[in-house]
Amino acid sequence: MGLLTLLDVLLGLFFVYMLFALIASAVNEAIASVLNSRAKWLRRGLSRLLQPSEMARILSSPRLMFIEGEFKSQEGKTFNPSYLRWSDLLHALCSRDGSPVDPPSMTSISDRIAEMPESPIKTILSELASEANMSMEAFERAFERWYEGFENSLRSWYRQKTHRVLMGISMLLAIIFNVDSINLMRHLSTNVETRTSLAAQAIDATRGETPTALPSSGAIQRVEATLRELRASDSQDLDAISAAEEELSSLATKRLGRDIVDQIRVLEATGLPLGWQSESFTRAEPWSGRFWGGWLSALMIALPGLMMSAFAFTLGAPFWFDLLKRIASFRSVGPATDERKVDSRASGST
Repeated sequence: MGLLTLLDVLLGLFFVYMLFALIASAVNEAIASVLNSRAKWLRRGLSRLLQPSEMARILSSPRLMFIEGEFKSQEGKTFNPSYLRWSDLLHALCSRDGSPVDPPSMTSISDRIAEMPESPIKTILSELASEANMSMEAFERAFERWYEGFENSLRSWYRQKTHRVLMGISMLLAIIFNVDSINLMRHLSTNVETRTSLAAQAIDATRGETPTALPSSGAIQRVEATLRELRASDSQDLDAISAAEEELSSLATKRLGRDIVDQIRVLEATGLPLGWQSESFTRAEPWSGRFWGGWLSALMIALPGLMMSAFAFTLGAPFWFDLLKRIASFRSVGPATDERKVDSRASGST
C-alpha cells in the first residue's frame, strides 16, 4: 500500500469517526435536555457549597427563585433553568431574607459573611473579602473570577457523568449501524472508488474552522445568537434566557433524527459497507433460533471492530476534525514532493 493510499484510507476512516462522534454527541445532548441534567448539576453544585438552611434561604431570593420553579415551553414541556449569573448568586448570598444589603459596602458585606453558618461558601467569601482589602469593585471582580472557576468545575463534573452515557450511546451506534473499523479499513484499502470519494469528502470538510457535518438550521442559529446576546448583556430577563435555552434544545432535538438519516445516507452513497447484511440471519425465519444465532455469530465476529469504533466516537468530533486537518495538510504536499522526485530523475537520465 502506497503512502497516498494509506493517507486516503485514514482520511476516510477518520471522517466516518467524526460523523458518528457528532451524532453521538447530539444524542447525548438530547438525552440531557429531556432529563434536565444541566439544571440538576447546577443545583447539586450549589448544595456542595451551602448548608441546607442557607441553600433554602438563597433560593428564596427574588433573583434565584427561578431555579426552584419550572418553566413551560411553547409546546407545553416543563423544564428547569440551567444558567445562573454570578451577580445574582452574589446578590442572594449577601442579602437577608431576600432583601439586599443596603448600602452595598464591604463593611455591610463583611458583617453578612460573619452571620453565615459555617460552610465552604463562607470560607470562600471571607478569603475574597480579605483579598479585596475593603474595595467593593475588587471584591466583585474576585467573586466573578471564582464563579468562572466554579462553572468550569461544574462542567468537568458534568462531562465525567455524561461520558459514561456517551460510551453507551457510541457502542449502540456502532452496533446498530455496524460500524466495524476493521471491515471499513479492509474495504477502503481495496475499493478505490469508495476510498477516493470518502477522502474527497473528508478533505472538503476540513476547509472549515470547526466540524460542521451536522449543520444547524437557520432557526437554531437565530436562537443561539439571541441566547449569546442575552448572556453577554447580563440581561435581567431570566425568563427570556430560560425560554431561549429550551427553544434551542427543542429545535436541536427535532433535527437530530433527520441529521442522523442524512449523514448515514451520505456515507452509504460512497459504497461504504454500513448496516447488517449477513446472510446467516437475513435469510433465516425472523425471530427464530437460527435468526438469533446468526445475529450473535455476526456480532461476535464484528465485536473487536465495533469496540474500536465506539471508543473512537467517544473521543469527540473536534479530535477527529483536528486529525483530519493534519492528514489533509500532509497529503496536500505529498504529490508535489513525488512529482519533484520524478522530475529530478527524468532530468538526471537525460
